[in-house]
Amino acid sequence: MARVISIVCQKGGVGKTSSSVNLGVGLARHSKKVLLIDADSQGSLSLSLGFTDTKRLTDTIASIMSKIISESPVDPAKGILKHTEGVYVLPANNDLAAMEMFLVNVYGRESIMREYINLISPEYDYIKAISLVSRSFKVHLYNRLLFVYHLFSLYIVYQ
Repeated sequence: MARVISIVCQKGGVGKTSSSVNLGVGLARHSKKVLLIDADSQGSLSLSLGFTDTKRLTDTIASIMSKIISESPVDPAKGILKHTEGVYVLPANNDLAAMEMFLVNVYGRESIMREYINLISPEYDYIKAISLVSRSFKVHLYNRLLFVYHLFSLYIVYQ
């Protein structure tokens, strides 16, 4: 069973992606099998790891969430890419923005990510989900908090 970690903050540019990548690669260098889930419709995590052509990907976090919502069979390993640093990545692209809007009307939306995590968890030592900045931040935050075991919250103080 994987240990699930999430770094969340609604504000952009605070280091969520950098922290996620560095934590994931660090764990992988210590012989841990790590899955990084990019839950940002801009695909920041995927792009930072060099997966630049995410628009062409058909298997992303959005497509997996769609299958879970429609109760279609889900192959948990489908869409996961391996990076040369030893981490595995479930990428995101602009399709996630449409999914964010769709989730507002979905019953049980809070448990969609948990269902996927439960499917994939036995395969990894750590699963790291990067939080996103969006209008539906609370929906995704609740979705993540239902499966997360370790939470790093970045607080920004404005003066």
